[in-house]
Amino acid sequence: MDVTSTPDAPVAVSIPTIKSLVDNITHSEQCLQADAKMEEYINLIPRIQFANQDEKNAYSSDLYTIQEEVRAKFNYLKHEELRQENERYKELINTWGLPDVNRPQQFQTQSRRKKTTPIKTTAAKKQKTTTTDATECTNKFDSLAIEEIPEQIEIDDEDVTPPPVKKQYTPPITIDNVTNSAELLKKLQTLTGIKPPGLARNLIPDIQNIIRNRNTCLLIGDFNAKHRSWNKGRPPNSAGTKIFNFAQFYDLNLITPTENTRIARRANETNSIIDFAIAKGLSNITVNIQEELSSDHYPLLFNVQLTNLTPPRKHIYKFTNWYKFQEILHNTIEGNPTITDITDLDAAAVNFAEKIKNTIDQSSTTKLIPHAPLPLPQPIRNLIQNKNRLRKRWQESRDPNIKRELNKMQKIIQSILRNFKKEKINSELKEANTYDCSLHRIIDKFKKTAPAPIPPLLGHRATHTNPTINSLDRPINSYQGRNHPNQAQVTPNLF
Repeated sequence: MDVTSTPDAPVAVSIPTIKSLVDNITHSEQCLQADAKMEEYINLIPRIQFANQDEKNAYSSDLYTIQEEVRAKFNYLKHEELRQENERYKELINTWGLPDVNRPQQFQTQSRRKKTTPIKTTAAKKQKTTTTDATECTNKFDSLAIEEIPEQIEIDDEDVTPPPVKKQYTPPITIDNVTNSAELLKKLQTLTGIKPPGLARNLIPDIQNIIRNRNTCLLIGDFNAKHRSWNKGRPPNSAGTKIFNFAQFYDLNLITPTENTRIARRANETNSIIDFAIAKGLSNITVNIQEELSSDHYPLLFNVQLTNLTPPRKHIYKFTNWYKFQEILHNTIEGNPTITDITDLDAAAVNFAEKIKNTIDQSSTTKLIPHAPLPLPQPIRNLIQNKNRLRKRWQESRDPNIKRELNKMQKIIQSILRNFKKEKINSELKEANTYDCSLHRIIDKFKKTAPAPIPPLLGHRATHTNPTINSLDRPINSYQGRNHPNQAQVTPNLF
């Protein structure tokens, strides 16, 4: 590695030498010393003078990779050392005949009563003497008769709340062998006047689950959605607004007929278009209405051109949850199939590939990225991968030391990305010219948004000014027409 060094600047270390030292580590204490040394080398990166930015990025990526290897080796070695130490501890305890700390011996409960209690002697106590003769008391008021009024005891009636009566729930009514469930539901709604709760909140997630991870897809049905784009002059509902915005965002085609697809049956209803199709990756689809059958919904006839397929958008990316993929695949594939000839082998291979594809679709989500991703060199990508691993470790452990290292690494990556973008812009500006319009394209990137339209000038009574007056005179006339309370006190200073 070619680096320019000064007497005060440190020098970059040899990456192969560090790798050989790391490979010879056999103890966890050596891993801790190596990790501290790697941290010291990483902190010295901003002070080292490299020949170019790519060399600095490669050096940083190698150091971070080696540090991750050291820590992974420390985890493995420490685990083995603890396991061996635990085995030696158990053997020593068994040799001495001591009980295990994790399994204490059973203890016996003891009574608090004493085994010997003193006998109580009744002779020692003084017996109480009770006299049956009442003491006679006389006075001069003995001849008076005293009428004693019987005492009345009032009992307060407390409010005793009885226990709540257990509510008897009506058993559910079940209807079997229904031939036309839609007609039955409509009759029940007419009799009770109660409509089932709307499913607009689950409409978009259900559509997204159907069309995701599919290049071509066509959804046809009664969406019960109204919007001004296909129901002219009528207010939209929640489902129609959600479907319209979803189609605009994901570049889907709404194939809607021009005539009403549902005929109103009640006085408070109007004819509407609620039957249509949602297409992804398909174009040149036509729809015709057939005014037939006895239902209030007209049947629709769609004509699909399968030879003219639209390629999927390049800025829609798929992200797969591999843990979910493994779980689904484990539950769907039972085992090795029975194969007797080549036909069974081909069928098993096709079935296996189809299950793999369906499992990826079920465990993946799509994300719309409006801008193209920035192409990065491999050293910067390695740094970002190491940063993502470090972030995952912090999310699992919540260790503040790991968080500190993660913040430091993010700052280094941001600085590297900033320098990379500057170098890319400078190289584009050097090669730009007016002959191939490359300079104009660069200027258009940095152009600001269009300014907001300027409202018309209004007079002092909030009315439009006379269009025949010159535009330069309008502000003057508008200003002169206003009443200024301090106009008499203001005198111009001409000298």
